[in-house]
Amino acid sequence: MSQLNFSVDQLFEQQATRDLKAIAVVDGGESWTYHRLNGRANRIAYALLRAGLQHEDIVALLLPRGAETIATILAVLKAGGAYLPLSISDPAARHAAILESAQPRALVTLRKYESQAAALFAGQIIYLDDISGTQALGPEPRSTPKSLCYVLFSSGSTGVPKGILVEHACVINLVTKQSYADFGPHHSFLHFAPLAFDAATFEIWGALLNGARSVILPEEKTSLKQIGQALRDQKVTTAWLTSGLFSAMVEQELNSLAGLQQLLTGGDVVSPVHARRFLDAAPGARLINGYGPTEATTFACCHRIPSDISTDRAIPVGMPLNNVQVTLVRDEICIAGVGLARGYLNDAELTMAKFIVNSDGDRVYKTGDLGRWREDGALEFLGRADTQVKLRGFRVELGEIECALLLQPGVLQAAVIAKPSGLEKQLVGFVVGDVNEAALGTAMSGALPDYMVPARLIRVEALPLTANGKVDRHALETMYVENPLVRNTQGTESEVARMCEGIFGFAIADHARPFMELGASSLQMMRAHGELQMRFGPFSIAEMFRHPSVSALARFLKGERAPIAAGAATAPESGCEIAIVGMAGRFPGARNLREFWSNLINGRESITYFEPEELDVPAQPGEVAAKPILEDAEMFDAAYFGILPKEAEVIDPQQRVFLECSVEALNDAGCDPQRSKVTSVFLRGRLPTHISCIIFAHKQASWMTIRANFK
Repeated sequence: MSQLNFSVDQLFEQQATRDLKAIAVVDGGESWTYHRLNGRANRIAYALLRAGLQHEDIVALLLPRGAETIATILAVLKAGGAYLPLSISDPAARHAAILESAQPRALVTLRKYESQAAALFAGQIIYLDDISGTQALGPEPRSTPKSLCYVLFSSGSTGVPKGILVEHACVINLVTKQSYADFGPHHSFLHFAPLAFDAATFEIWGALLNGARSVILPEEKTSLKQIGQALRDQKVTTAWLTSGLFSAMVEQELNSLAGLQQLLTGGDVVSPVHARRFLDAAPGARLINGYGPTEATTFACCHRIPSDISTDRAIPVGMPLNNVQVTLVRDEICIAGVGLARGYLNDAELTMAKFIVNSDGDRVYKTGDLGRWREDGALEFLGRADTQVKLRGFRVELGEIECALLLQPGVLQAAVIAKPSGLEKQLVGFVVGDVNEAALGTAMSGALPDYMVPARLIRVEALPLTANGKVDRHALETMYVENPLVRNTQGTESEVARMCEGIFGFAIADHARPFMELGASSLQMMRAHGELQMRFGPFSIAEMFRHPSVSALARFLKGERAPIAAGAATAPESGCEIAIVGMAGRFPGARNLREFWSNLINGRESITYFEPEELDVPAQPGEVAAKPILEDAEMFDAAYFGILPKEAEVIDPQQRVFLECSVEALNDAGCDPQRSKVTSVFLRGRLPTHISCIIFAHKQASWMTIRANFK
């Protein structure tokens, strides 16, 4: 029977029962067998069913990459639902927009994200930490090949992210009975893509539906060297890298790539020069250029790049996958077949506009991409017919970024272009209005994922227009001129600046300004880290982010400590470093730090104003009847802190709030004071001197100790 007659979870179950001891997932230093992964997924699936999950209900996942996350994805499918992954690194505003659109049945997360989840989602929140153990037998299959498998949100031209509905059969067609890549139990697939990026579909299911291993890289910042180390240590045979990351790895970690049996790349134009260098270094390996929008489930076409590739001709995207049809209609690439998504979530109008029915009665997706058939029968990608661009593998609608800019105070008009910058593209935003570019950039960082935040924002008097009144984007490109390079430094700082400029693709006039504020991407930071290590010796990529400017990094590389601003707190000379791992706060009009940040970037007033009849004492002339108020300050669980109710009544309300913030900070850090070796909770607020203090909650500390310190 064809695999297309089953659901994803059914095919996984077949693999799990075929070889109980086979390794399914490698997560850090821990290996999970198919048997263990299946049992854990069964346990979580029953918890979801008890929570009321119905067929095709959407379950949002606020989880990092990991074995537990893959078990949760499987559990959602076993329970008949569809998973909606949220990227941990995306700002709260993006999460809120997605959750508002999707209206999921539940949100699954970890306790360490509890405050973040509670601020985002008013519905049912399920914590993986509270579900223990495994279960041998899972629920009866509840999905069919036509059931909804997952929802991925991509950039929308209207300013609102659009949810793409992908069915089980689409996923199965991508990774079974295909010839563009080799699938089988002898392979190890690298899982490095964000869960909200459709490359993760290939990475996860390409392994687990074929009895192979999924090797997971951690969610935190990862250097090119660490990627290469993982490829070597775990003997990874199959990897998918965006074209920009592929080029960077070829330049700095080519030897690490040489052990791969097959490497898939794409998401943007692939460099023929870098392709040739890889193939020369890895004879016999497959290098595959993949093309396809999320609406066609990761890949619609693939091209195996020959070892004798010409470096002076564009690399085609190849031929359609099995069960996929590709046609050109007035040069626009149109896709049909098994891999086609169901449509857009809660948007019948857009679905009808983009998923049309052709004269043969087949559903066809209009990609908006332009292409041509080459003489050898391969499809060549020629660019976009609209303003959508590819950045770091993500499809980005420039219109969505422009809409986000227009929502900011003071912005009257906005336009965004994508400019080449080294191996990548760089977003440049132009705004008309009375705005501060730096403040506007900060606000955008809180509204959009990092890959959608313009690297440069330029204030102009007016946007150039074409003869028909549209924004002239070609004229904008000529308006964008880099700041002239100013160098008054020599030695290490000058050399660091020169090397970073070569990688970032722009001049660095201000050596004190952070790299990412100037426009460097995280991928460029990784490449710079690799180059700088070759010149100055090994150092952690974390130091790149800890010393994020030319001057700071140069001081670090010379072994100098950064100067400490006057009045700044200094760490004790104890020889140990301090890491801030959790934070909490209570502010007028904001119950936590995220709400406080949202108030700041949106210019939201948080002071409470009173009517005359609400005042105990009439306002005097010139006085404003207003005051900052902390919500729910009177709500205090005295028993939790070991305080008698009568005693709680006479404790300063600000002191009670401080105690609550201490708990919230520890929860945010995922820290248990009874088990942690040394944990410090630093408290600060507008309080009398006698209770402005630092609390040290050691292994034997209790809330009674904290209360005593306050006294």
